[in-house]
Amino acid sequence: MDLPDRFRVSTVDSAWSARIEGSAQVVLDGPGGQHRVLRVEMHEAVFDGRYVQARDAQGMVEIRVTPRLCRQDGSATADPYTARLTIEGSAPLMGCGQPLQ
Repeated sequence: MDLPDRFRVSTVDSAWSARIEGSAQVVLDGPGGQHRVLRVEMHEAVFDGRYVQARDAQGMVEIRVTPRLCRQDGSATADPYTARLTIEGSAPLMGCGQPLQ
């Protein structure tokens, strides 16, 4: 499966978003202006998409992107990917993904 290695992920039910900037870093933005830059430890194609694991001093973030259409609440347009964002082992946050140019 040939998915891009750079994505933007926005969660459906929360204020978190992430940018996967290739195999070097993940930029995580959250509620209250939280901003983290994490070092990518794992970035690989898997059977159903792409898996990214990144870490900083505050902990680990995992992102899984799969090629399934994803529609944000009430939006007429769909993003090409479904995403799941897990921050420090908390419950996964579901979201949508689109490739970064």
